[in-house]
Amino acid sequence: MKDINNQEQSLSMVERVLQICDRYSIWKIMKALLTLILVSYVCWFAFSPSRIFELYDRYRDKEHDELLEKRRETNPKIQLACDQLRGQTSADRVIFLELHNGKISTGGLPFEHASASCESLADNIWPVADQYQNVSLSLLPFSNHLFENTYYSGDIGGLQDIDKSLMYRMMSNGVTHCAMIVVQGVDKPVGLLVLTYTGEVDHDCPHIRKRMENTALKLGVLVEVRRG
Repeated sequence: MKDINNQEQSLSMVERVLQICDRYSIWKIMKALLTLILVSYVCWFAFSPSRIFELYDRYRDKEHDELLEKRRETNPKIQLACDQLRGQTSADRVIFLELHNGKISTGGLPFEHASASCESLADNIWPVADQYQNVSLSLLPFSNHLFENTYYSGDIGGLQDIDKSLMYRMMSNGVTHCAMIVVQGVDKPVGLLVLTYTGEVDHDCPHIRKRMENTALKLGVLVEVRRG
């Protein structure tokens, strides 16, 4: 007898559901359910605002860890590429300056900066990477020249008419000749590759340019991978 009553109740429930479906379209029912779920979430977040910040912090921490891991994976490859370039060109120093945004101006535009993220040195050559940290490109007129021409090579005195400040900075480090190239990413520049010599050293400029172009392609890919 109890089983019969249960079956009757089940049939009665099914009939009610069918009546509702006949009276209201399935789409309206689904919209009502979705609206109910959305309102429930809004109410939950409204009464638990700290939960929002907690979820955001977790997202930021995860994103930071992923970027850090990518940087750990790509840093040795970037260093190897710079070491190989220095060996192929017999240069005294190779520096990779990675572009990044700095502070926002009063007009809402970001100041673009460059920081040395890799330096390869020959024997008895002092490191200078610490002198190229968070350097504002607006204070380096040479960067505009390089972005327009993509490549530069010449004796240190050739910088005098373009960027006297950079010339004196390099001279203080014993640089006599330099070559620089823009490192291009997918849709915009991501860095500047700088190669320098000290003293009187014979070198083949066309050979250097080809080597720098090949290295710049590798660096562009690696930077995009770790930023992606």
